[in-house]
Amino acid sequence: GWLAVRIIGGIDGIQAAAEDLEIRRVHIGARLRAQMHRLSATMLRYEVTGDDVFSRRFTSHREQLQRFLDEYRPLLDSPEEKELLQQIEVAIADYYEDAEARMQGRAHLENSQLSVARIERIKGELNEIIELANDLGEARGESFRKLLVEYRVSARGLQQSIFGALGLLLVVVAGLAWLAFRVFFRPMLGELREAQALAGRREELANLGTLASGIAHEIR
Repeated sequence: GWLAVRIIGGIDGIQAAAEDLEIRRVHIGARLRAQMHRLSATMLRYEVTGDDVFSRRFTSHREQLQRFLDEYRPLLDSPEEKELLQQIEVAIADYYEDAEARMQGRAHLENSQLSVARIERIKGELNEIIELANDLGEARGESFRKLLVEYRVSARGLQQSIFGALGLLLVVVAGLAWLAFRVFFRPMLGELREAQALAGRREELANLGTLASGIAHEIR
């Protein structure tokens, strides 16, 4: 019983961990969108101010985004999710190329016509990445919901197996107790009753002997 309680408690803990993991996995789309908006905001600040601080910050955000993608890549299960992530990485590479060219153009004061065209292209690439991130978030959520349902069914099956094993154990223990009673204790009870009956007869005989001895004494 103690073991069963420990196992069931462990299952509950795993379920809680799985729900936390679901939150972390499903939010991949939202976090990716946030990362891209942060990159774009940093690039825009560099465009406005020309401060190299924002250029270095852009590079730092870019490295953080790459670490984020590397962290989440193993968490993707379905082929659809992996395909979406590949598309996202291709779109991000194009975005980086144009963003860096735009920032270098800002440093070299490129002409306004080229600047506007490049900004429009960057906006289009950003929108494409955001849409792909939304699709990835939806696919990730659906895929993991299926996995979680399967896991919960398996966990319930394991719990039922544990309770079934406990019930079987109780039946076996009861059967062994009945067998022990029949094989060992019932004969012992019979012998005890016989011993009690024999002791009673002996006591009666002893009383009769005492009575006979008294009568014989009186006759003498």
